[in-house]
Amino acid sequence: QRERLRPAGLRRGAALGRVHVERRPAQPRRPAKGCPIDCSSTGERAAITRQSGFSADRKMRSTLLLLAAAAAGAATVEVRFTADFADAVTSTSSTSCRGGAYRAYALAASAGLRIDGGGVAAACGSTTLCAQVFASMGYNGWALNADDIASSSLNTFINTVGSKPVASNYATGNTVSFANLGDAVLLAVSSTSSKTHTYRGAIAVALAEARDAGIDFETTPVILSVNGISDAETQDILGDETASGASDGSAAILKLAAETTDVDLVITTGISGLSDGSVTYIVGEESDKSTNWAGDRVYVASLGASSSVQQIALGFANGVPSSATRTSTSCSSYDTFVDGMIRGTVDTVRIGMLCDSGTAAREECDAGRAAIDAINNKNDGYFDDLLPLTKLEVTVAFFDQGNCGSSSSPSAFVAWTSDLTPVSPVAVVGPGGTTCTKSVASYDARYGSSGHGSDALVMSESSTATSISDRSKYPNIVRLSSSERLVMESLSVVTKHYGWKRIAVVYDAADAWASDAARIFSEKLGDAGGTVLGDTCVSSSCRTLSEAGSDLKGVRFDESGGLTASKADDILDALDDADARIVYVAAHPADQSILFERIKQTQKLYGTGYAWLSGWLSEDIFLNDDGTTNADAVEGARGLILAMERAVTTGAVAQDFIAHRATGLDDDVCTGALMAGKYCDLDEDPETVGGYGPQVVDTVHTLAKALDSLSSSSDRQNPDRIYDAVVTAGAYPGFQSFSGTVVLDGIAERQGSLTIMNLQLVTSSRRRLGVPLSSTSAEFVAVGRTVGGKFLLDAEVIFPGGTTKVPLDHTPEDDDEARMDTGLAVG
Repeated sequence: QRERLRPAGLRRGAALGRVHVERRPAQPRRPAKGCPIDCSSTGERAAITRQSGFSADRKMRSTLLLLAAAAAGAATVEVRFTADFADAVTSTSSTSCRGGAYRAYALAASAGLRIDGGGVAAACGSTTLCAQVFASMGYNGWALNADDIASSSLNTFINTVGSKPVASNYATGNTVSFANLGDAVLLAVSSTSSKTHTYRGAIAVALAEARDAGIDFETTPVILSVNGISDAETQDILGDETASGASDGSAAILKLAAETTDVDLVITTGISGLSDGSVTYIVGEESDKSTNWAGDRVYVASLGASSSVQQIALGFANGVPSSATRTSTSCSSYDTFVDGMIRGTVDTVRIGMLCDSGTAAREECDAGRAAIDAINNKNDGYFDDLLPLTKLEVTVAFFDQGNCGSSSSPSAFVAWTSDLTPVSPVAVVGPGGTTCTKSVASYDARYGSSGHGSDALVMSESSTATSISDRSKYPNIVRLSSSERLVMESLSVVTKHYGWKRIAVVYDAADAWASDAARIFSEKLGDAGGTVLGDTCVSSSCRTLSEAGSDLKGVRFDESGGLTASKADDILDALDDADARIVYVAAHPADQSILFERIKQTQKLYGTGYAWLSGWLSEDIFLNDDGTTNADAVEGARGLILAMERAVTTGAVAQDFIAHRATGLDDDVCTGALMAGKYCDLDEDPETVGGYGPQVVDTVHTLAKALDSLSSSSDRQNPDRIYDAVVTAGAYPGFQSFSGTVVLDGIAERQGSLTIMNLQLVTSSRRRLGVPLSSTSAEFVAVGRTVGGKFLLDAEVIFPGGTTKVPLDHTPEDDDEARMDTGLAVG
């Protein structure tokens, strides 16, 4: 059976390798609850179903689990709720859950979405530590009350927390109208005098925006938090100018629940006429009517949640609410990490991330950010025992992988000196790619006359060139992808399997990784009795880097601004002159994109009879600058073969990470500023991570395990000690991480296994490239493995032209001429 490419990396030596999501016009949807017509938004929508993915053993139900249970007859959504605490969360008192550490422990006592209904910002004021403590308490979502909105330090508090509160009737740049919590959607209104919408208007806007974001209210419960109600709101809802919040607020809330047909649970605080702790369902105008206007039951829970943690278990039957049970949890013990935050005993380790600024590369970067967030969150059931009293404080710096060969901005080196040097990280995740890695991690880059001067551990997810294995020249480096020699051994097995001995090599002569990869591939081919075709430079001149050795042949280019269409045509002409049928390419994604695009457009070396192998495959090959799919590049690369790091994400570590990351996925954050708790994902499928994203997660996890093994805070600030701890942690048999087992050799380089991938056009997919065909998409399919020097096929390889017929490494006429000459001699 085929093994689909899910989170496996495709690039060699640098930034990425994932496949762009197919997009198609939105399909008609069933009208949302209460909508007489289709209430869904128009425009393009991703053709991938988003999943929540919480693991069942954590007793946290995802939307899919909810649906499955509902199909069987029943399901339950657990909500744990607090609101209106007068004491700041930095309090150490256990009385009435005043202390944040005690509250956090009670929140985590059982499964459930953790929601705060307001009051924390006002209680904290301008105290930075208070906001940091609140951020560490594990809430899934939080709202504002009137005191919060009136606080002069609210924006400072929000920025320090790092996530935006829900304030549906108070729209600003620092609030959101709704929050997707994965298991439910949260809306919130409060009786602020600074409102931007009425309660009714705010709820309508929030629901519309949630629907536009792709939330299906038929499958996702909606929770509305109401913190107080004013006379004006009461009058608006009841249509009675004499009504008041004090005497008629309860009636207004029940009517609001009745007419808001997408809401399943209303949680109220501070509403006169609704007794604290009471849970009821709405009663309509007729005495026997206990449903809202859409015919569904809606529960209203009045919770006095300012001295304990209140819990609501909302039951569903046949997809609609059927029961609601309230319980409460007192605060009898405290959370160790939150208590350490309050008392100042938590160890902070500063780390950096160097991320490529490419569109597809953003997903890799955000996978690493999500891993850091998962480790820092000590109250979500995932990685809570890893670094229990240590916080990873990350600074993200962006660079352009195409500039790493120079000192100009935005190169990796400039990004380091401008963004990372001021914070002095002890370890840096990234960059990917040999040239970029060399530019920041070499001895000269560190300690030369113009070096950045840092001893920080450099942990590259995808650098593979063999030259970096010299620790005297490249100290304190960890690499989470197998070296180029292992990669080329796998490709060599493939070429032997098909009997290919005449192979052209195309490479970027100005790039260290490309030169190294081309040299090793050529050496392997020569060892097998093969010949490299072509020996020409299509640029005005081509430099010879040390990685290339002294006698590397091939069709090479050296263009400071990147490969152009004209130079790509020159490469194709040179290959045609050399009678090349099988071609290996070692070049950056942007250069490959031009080459494959021109193959399609010129029809040179295109289609049946050819085979293409790549040393670095990234989804950026198939993306235009604006992030749209380059269909010509996809077509030109059809049939491409490559060896890539194997990633198996069925283990517990991978599943926990997937569950943590699931609720933050958003394809709208793949450009622009980073957003706390939001992670770029072009197909919004938590089960797939693009390109070298799995190895980025492995890098973060490896660092965390190494730090966790060090007993003193001083050792966790020492890059040399951290490096030694990484080597120890990765020693055979290694440890389980996101992409599978991580085994490192004595110089902290991964000893992984590789899979042979093939770019195919398929009719169905989980992660795919959009191409302009009615029902077809491009997908990288795992077609085999290399074991013991043999290529073991697991699926058919589809070559260019859509054929399974193996291309020859020479023109068929050569065989005919050879047979004719032999026949004449015998005659």
